[in-house]
Amino acid sequence: MNDILEHLDDMMAVVGECYILLKLGGQLKIRITYWNHKNAYSDPTHKHFITEGTFKFFTGERRPYFTDFAFSNLNIDYIFDRNAIKKFGNNPKKLFKKA
Repeated sequence: MNDILEHLDDMMAVVGECYILLKLGGQLKIRITYWNHKNAYSDPTHKHFITEGTFKFFTGERRPYFTDFAFSNLNIDYIFDRNAIKKFGNNPKKLFKKA
C-alpha cells in the first residue's frame, strides 16, 4: 500500500479489511508520507497525518478497543527523500533533525 493510507476517509476500516484478506503469516507493507514532510501538509488530498504512533493502533498497543484486529511484528523503516539525502547526507539522525 504505497502512499494510499493518508488519502483514505476510514483508514482503520481499510487496514482491517487488509488484515482479514492476508493469509496467516502474510505481510502488509505500507508506505506513507511522514507527518512532518512538506508534502504531508501541501497535498490537499491528504486527510491524515501519520506518525510511528499511528501504527500502534493497528497492533492493539494503543487503544485496542478501536479495532477487531491486531497485527504483530510491527517493523518501521524510514525512506528519506533523495533531495534531503543530497542536502544533508545519509546520516539518519541528521536527516530526522533537518529533513
